[in-house]
Amino acid sequence: YDIAKRYPATKRNVDSLTKHVREGSSGIWGKEKMPTHTELTLAETKSAVQWLLKNAAAPNVNYYIGTVGAFRIKQRATVNEKGGRCLLIASYTDHGLKNAPGKRLTGQDVVILVAP
Repeated sequence: YDIAKRYPATKRNVDSLTKHVREGSSGIWGKEKMPTHTELTLAETKSAVQWLLKNAAAPNVNYYIGTVGAFRIKQRATVNEKGGRCLLIASYTDHGLKNAPGKRLTGQDVVILVAP
């Protein structure tokens, strides 16, 4: 959300963010460094950046990247008398091994929160 808010979906911003993702960056969002992602092709990186700028500001979707933290669940404007449900999907794909880059591992878990 913050990235899409800071960077409108223009060709210049797509190109700039694609470069930051592939080559890494520092000092843009504070002292944290973004590592390089040279395992992604230029086309894959650009596609991901375009998707992010298009979808990250969706009002009914929360994206959270990280291993720890918290997020607030937004209540719908209209909730039926039985309550509601929230679907939480967490997934991760590793970078693979240097000698076997095609063997990347992916894990995913799904949690359904049900309101009383």
